[in-house]
Amino acid sequence: MKTSAIHQRVADFLKSYPPFHHLDAEALERLAGGGRVLYREKGDLIFEEGSARGRFLYVIQQGGVRLTFHKGELETLVDLRGVGEMLGADGMQPVYCYSAWAIEDTILYAINAEDFHRECDANPKAARSLSLLLTADPGDAQKGPDGKPVDWFREHFSANEIEMHCLLKCPPHKSICQAAREMNAVEDAAMVVVDEEGCPVGICTNHDLRSRVATGEVSPQAPVHDLMRSPVFTIAPDVAVGEALIEMMRRGARHLCVTEDGTPTSRAVGMLSEHSLMLLYGNNPLTLLRGIQRTHDVGELATLRERADVLLQRGMRTFADVDWHCEVMAEIDRAVIRRAISFLHQEEGLGSGISVLLVGTAGRREKLVRNAVGLAAIVPDSSPTAQQEGSAFLDRVQDVLAQCGYKQSFGSPAELECRSAEDWKRSFRQWVEHPLDSDIHTRLALLDFEPLERKCPMAAAMRQVLAESIRETPQFLGLLANDARAHMPPLTFFEGNAVDEKGRQLGALDLNDRVFWAVSDAMRVLAFEAGEVEAAPTLARLARAQARFPEEKEIFSEAAKAVRIVLFQRARNAFRTGGAGNVLLPSALSQTEQSLLKFSFRAISRLLDFVLQRYHLK
Repeated sequence: MKTSAIHQRVADFLKSYPPFHHLDAEALERLAGGGRVLYREKGDLIFEEGSARGRFLYVIQQGGVRLTFHKGELETLVDLRGVGEMLGADGMQPVYCYSAWAIEDTILYAINAEDFHRECDANPKAARSLSLLLTADPGDAQKGPDGKPVDWFREHFSANEIEMHCLLKCPPHKSICQAAREMNAVEDAAMVVVDEEGCPVGICTNHDLRSRVATGEVSPQAPVHDLMRSPVFTIAPDVAVGEALIEMMRRGARHLCVTEDGTPTSRAVGMLSEHSLMLLYGNNPLTLLRGIQRTHDVGELATLRERADVLLQRGMRTFADVDWHCEVMAEIDRAVIRRAISFLHQEEGLGSGISVLLVGTAGRREKLVRNAVGLAAIVPDSSPTAQQEGSAFLDRVQDVLAQCGYKQSFGSPAELECRSAEDWKRSFRQWVEHPLDSDIHTRLALLDFEPLERKCPMAAAMRQVLAESIRETPQFLGLLANDARAHMPPLTFFEGNAVDEKGRQLGALDLNDRVFWAVSDAMRVLAFEAGEVEAAPTLARLARAQARFPEEKEIFSEAAKAVRIVLFQRARNAFRTGGAGNVLLPSALSQTEQSLLKFSFRAISRLLDFVLQRYHLK
């Protein structure tokens, strides 16, 4: 065969695999022209750990390769690579960090490494793809493939750019009538009430004028102090638009006051309204939230919740978007559950005196898709009747959620438990003091509980008992850490399967059982160790742990990227398959997806190793 024909065949092969698929035909022909074709028999050494790097990197055209390195005298499997994957491309070190062995008869395309990196450096998409494939770092979580911010909600506004011309201020003693005239003169919908130093102490809106003054509840001649609502929710001038939006959703507020330092004790300098955000960004979750809060029909509620999924699919383009969308979807889900409960109160008279708890993933605010919502309840007393009514109520809530498209496939029946506040306290003590007898591994979701209505003194008292029980039973944390070991991630992917450290192959990968629960369980242990028993996103727990263990910053930073990757992949898989998203078929994953997940496996395994060593379990 002529040399030119061989080069063309090599170029045609390369263009089907990342990062080569981002390069144009001329670049591929240049790379193919500077390379060669190699054949290695089964068992042959391709390159050796510690040896000097040659001028070539390798692409597997046929066969497979095993990568190993030595821990002392023990040879350890690092990875398995197959057709289209590269070897020796991470050329930052002068020597190879691992050995490469052919595990079957293998054909390799040897590509000049210097030429390859030059071509990639000249192509941003290829460079980004290469960084993912090397899995040394998934890259800047704030940027997409072109290096630019991925979504509007990451932009920052200045107080000078958002409604500064509409900022109206008045002292508390001004008459309501006079304040209304000033608001009408500039057609503004809100006025900030400030003290002598210019700090916000209250807010008056057109809605207040209509609902309280026009109805005669408050006299127009009364001081603004009698009408204003407080406290005022405040933000700093440089806050991201998306953060402000989430704050509005969380607070149920339609206005946020911009102050010099973001606190109510500094001077008011601006106002951000729900209306201004809706004008700036048409596809706004606030619109959905208001619709959910107003609807009186389950069918309409289901339609609105489905629109939230559309917003998620359109908006979440990279794993960098996970944090913001988790917060948005948490508020959307809370609103849907509140409406479901409201329907049951009004139509069936159910739920009186019952406080609903979100547990597990829902309690930690890291749900992205409409799979099962973990619910539990605090019932008024310990009587069997109260518990039966609580269970019946939760069943009906789940029925309404099912009508709204939430797939009811529970991981544990414990997620539907109903107890009085005193019984919950006793249960927490029992579970912590006797974890084996109580099968604590089936109740972990219940340890991450968050009341649906945030002001719930009973939930706060329950947390206090849980924290006290853990302090008094330190061995409990070691047992939890050991349980996290059961969810150790696999090592790699090879020939359409996930492969663990012992070489066992999995045709299907459960992202929950074999990946995510490892990091969520490990971070629950470290949070409890620090006395932090409130439910919190795994990403928030990682950030706090990074502050507590600055010498291990890289472990927690990479684990946070891994969490974003896994949540992103789980959501994408859910929308792709119509299921819960946690079960992946490795054979259906692209090389880029596999590389991101392999990075996640390693990052989470490092985190788990740290936790196990901390509790002397490894």
